[in-house]
Amino acid sequence: MTSSSHTRTVTEFGPDSVRVVMPVPRIGCVIAFIGLWMIGWVAGEVSALRALFFGGMGFNVATLFLLVWLVGWTAGGLVFGSIFLLMLDGREIVTVGDGIVRRRVEVFRVGLSWRYPLEQVTNWRLTGDEDGVKSFITFDYDGPKGSKSVRFGTGLTEPRAEEICTEVWSRFATLRPRSRVDVSVS
Repeated sequence: MTSSSHTRTVTEFGPDSVRVVMPVPRIGCVIAFIGLWMIGWVAGEVSALRALFFGGMGFNVATLFLLVWLVGWTAGGLVFGSIFLLMLDGREIVTVGDGIVRRRVEVFRVGLSWRYPLEQVTNWRLTGDEDGVKSFITFDYDGPKGSKSVRFGTGLTEPRAEEICTEVWSRFATLRPRSRVDVSVS
């Protein structure tokens, strides 16, 4: 298996596969802010739990409010905690080969995986956000629950995303984007 690296993204090429490992972008000020916020979150969570279980409040409107607040506070902490961990050590791994497109998002080697049968994947292409600042790779998937577009590669530059697309197209011609037919009226 040969490999190519550009910035921190690593591409590995097997005889019949392409594997791309992309780190989640790390934004220092966001990591610092969320880290400090998480300290306050833990303090709020502990205080609310202590009041709920050891405060002797009984069941009243204040207890109901505290329960509702605690659910929202916990959900917010889980979301921000996930973002914090992703920025510390998150990575996205996409492998095309063996009749499957595998996409995995992981933090500290623990994560979630999705599998897409290759015969149901089409239109592998470079896309960007509305502002033209970020580049992604997108493919269309026609699965048992309907069609959808799957986007990955949050931290890719446009040249790097183009390079990855070219490598995948060279090994898996069925993934080439649909050609647009220009119809001109004379």
